[in-house]
Amino acid sequence: MIYISCVVGGAGLIVVAVAPSFPVAIIGAVVFGLSTGIFLAVDWALMTDIIPKASSGRYMGLSNVATASAGVLAVATGGTLMDLVGGPHGPRAALWLAVALFGLGALLLRPVDERRREDQPAAVVSVPAVS
Repeated sequence: MIYISCVVGGAGLIVVAVAPSFPVAIIGAVVFGLSTGIFLAVDWALMTDIIPKASSGRYMGLSNVATASAGVLAVATGGTLMDLVGGPHGPRAALWLAVALFGLGALLLRPVDERRREDQPAAVVSVPAVS
């Protein structure tokens, strides 16, 4: 579902980036909003299933920091790109950057093991030999 959310969000932003009129841009924004809701719901559900119980507070805190800082980083990177490109193409360039970052985010999720912690094999503990 997280990958579907990335695809849906990227598609919504593409619609906004190429929108010839305001109503079309609103449709893309609604699609993007749906992907955000899907991602947040599935992300929290996945985290509660896969993170170690003993350090759940740390991982949930990191997730909150990442989610909260996303807006600040988006303004910093997208705003800077808009200034560099300038003119009427600046906002569209920022939207294309967001589409690329959706793809990067999906790629960075590849190493995540989606199995529930109860379904994962037990860690192998090596005991040193007594001489």
